[in-house]
Amino acid sequence: MSRLAPREWKLSPRPLVVAHRGGAELGLQNSLLTMQNASQMGVDVIETDVRATKDGVAVLLHDPNLYAVCGRLDLLSSLTWEEASKIELKDGSRLVRLDDMLQAFPEMVFNIDAKENAVVDSLVKAIISGGAQDRVCIASFSHRRMLRIRSLFAGKVATSLSPFEILRALSGTYFLGKIRDEEDALVVDKAERSRLRRLILGREDESVVAAQVPLRFKDRIPVVGDRFNSFVHAADFQVQAWTINEAAELDSLLNADSSRAKRVDAVITDAPDIALSLRP
Repeated sequence: MSRLAPREWKLSPRPLVVAHRGGAELGLQNSLLTMQNASQMGVDVIETDVRATKDGVAVLLHDPNLYAVCGRLDLLSSLTWEEASKIELKDGSRLVRLDDMLQAFPEMVFNIDAKENAVVDSLVKAIISGGAQDRVCIASFSHRRMLRIRSLFAGKVATSLSPFEILRALSGTYFLGKIRDEEDALVVDKAERSRLRRLILGREDESVVAAQVPLRFKDRIPVVGDRFNSFVHAADFQVQAWTINEAAELDSLLNADSSRAKRVDAVITDAPDIALSLRP
């Protein structure tokens, strides 16, 4: 495990269960009530999304507008926090500020997806002011945004690979012939591991801890598999598969009969109850 990774994000004997948007099949996505349920259920990590209000408050919300959570088309960016905080959501709860969420779950590890450039400064401020640097991992679908986030945290908060870096990892799997897997462990010396990380990242950065990837790209091109997993593990990144909701796929990933070098390290799912019931 990277020394900067959240404490639960180590290569454990069994894959981690990550509740996507708090466990969106069990309640309203990114709702405080849904997250409380996931926490009580015993998930390892809660995944959530953040966007910014008009006055720069980081709020848990996936879409730019509020339609999915309360049936309104208002853009969060058009509302101040005072205005947004008064809106009742479909489950009777209210929108949640990132700083309040971190305070409400002081022992939980979070994966936080920064959905827009406007939220970066308030995201960084909330995590630092809440002293949560050692229990979050930051993700983003924007490579530039991810580089800015890493810079603002000065490498002291765990992050995942950006999509651009994942493409580098996919293109780099032809190096796998030089990687040996013996007795359930990768055999890669320090120099080779460093070379692989530079190939993917373009530089050394110990704050990057995971590749969060779909099983297939555009439902056709395989991503997660023995070859990709072994290569990514050789570079000392976890493989975390999203968004896995079908029981058969969850069972296959959670109970894979393969070496630790080839299996996934986490499943990111809307159905954490099913994942937990299937995990050995």
